Amino acid sequence: MSLRIMDLFNFYSVGCFIRHGLQPDNPSLFGIYFDLAARVSGIKSPRKWSSQAYLQMARVFLDAACDERLAGHWRRQCLDQVVFAIQHATEKASSRRLLTEALRMRRELADMVDIELR
Repeated sequence: MSLRIMDLFNFYSVGCFIRHGLQPDNPSLFGIYFDLAARVSGIKSPRKWSSQAYLQMARVFLDAACDERLAGHWRRQCLDQVVFAIQHATEKASSRRLLTEALRMRRELADMVDIELR
């Protein structure tokens, strides 16, 4: 059980590193974050936690991508990664609420990209 608690702690810790751009020259954090999401998915109800973990990731990536204080290359990497997190959250949604939230984030991303391209 303690291993799963450590996985959950590490998941949130790596999320903080990504969100605040604490290691902007360390793109391996994205792979670590996705691996930890897969591991924490099995803590309770796997499908519910999986969707929630990926929604949390998408929020972190979107927040970082919108934060103008972070390095531009880090923000672009976060924008690249948010697509995968939203896709995973959509596929693994275990309730209408989680699916609605994933689809809302997809629309937010589409609006954000549309603004970026203008």
